[in-house]
Amino acid sequence: MTLKHLSDDVIQQYALEAGTEPGAQEHLQQCPACRAKMEMYRNMAAAFRELPAPSFSFDAHALVMARLQPAALRPARRIAGLVLYVALAALLLPAAAAFYLFRHDVAQLFSGAVSMLTGLAATTILTILVMQGLDMLQSYRKKIHKILQH
Repeated sequence: MTLKHLSDDVIQQYALEAGTEPGAQEHLQQCPACRAKMEMYRNMAAAFRELPAPSFSFDAHALVMARLQPAALRPARRIAGLVLYVALAALLLPAAAAFYLFRHDVAQLFSGAVSMLTGLAATTILTILVMQGLDMLQSYRKKIHKILQH
């Protein structure tokens, strides 16, 4: 009778007493080679459990925290973000007001199809760039906030 040996994964599961493969228990009782492998894995697992817990020869937490900016500087970041939004509003509001005041001239400027498409493309590209920049800034802030929380 020729027996097909169990895979190492199945044998390891039974060595850790977590095996559920159908027919594997019977195979382990009949096959000395697979039973020997299972005993080897059990001995290896027992030896790993007896090892001391690994530890660093330095304090990783202290090194990481020393590289992060102190909490006293965090309000400055909020103020810098507020200043950024105020500056953005200061740039966009006059442009929007000028566009509104001179809307008839702007409409006449873009009255041709080519000129209109050029203006539409420029406006679209500018809008996309501004939105991408704001999205990148928001993503950056979330990552920094997540790092500082740990």
